[in-house]
Amino acid sequence: MKTQILITAMITAVALPAYAGGGRLKAMDLNGDGKVTVSEAVEARVATFDSADTDGNGSLDKAEHTAMLEALKSQRKRGGSGKRAGDADPFAFTDADGSGSISKEEFRLIAQQFFTRVDADGNGELTRSDFRSLRSKNSG
Repeated sequence: MKTQILITAMITAVALPAYAGGGRLKAMDLNGDGKVTVSEAVEARVATFDSADTDGNGSLDKAEHTAMLEALKSQRKRGGSGKRAGDADPFAFTDADGSGSISKEEFRLIAQQFFTRVDADGNGELTRSDFRSLRSKNSG
């Protein structure tokens, strides 16, 4: 339970306001069918990993991860304070094996856990309502 709360709080601070606005949802509709599945959202999120892996070694070091989070924050169009929950270090949390770098699989796992949690009705599709619902829970 503590893990789910931490995952949600960390990603919410950076990404949730942009998703709730709808623009990011459209970008995650990888097959263009007008629906965003949890799988599509995870793959779209993993694409940010690929962009952030500036040295191309297949993992993110702390500097690459920090730059990615800052880029995501700057892309937000509205909402949210950008503050992280408590003193949680998103890099340390995502680096599940403590290796000092985040593998693509570690990154994918966090994205899968987050988007599965966002899917409020459990239908496998993400909507603006799902993101707004989670945002309301976290601000209350």
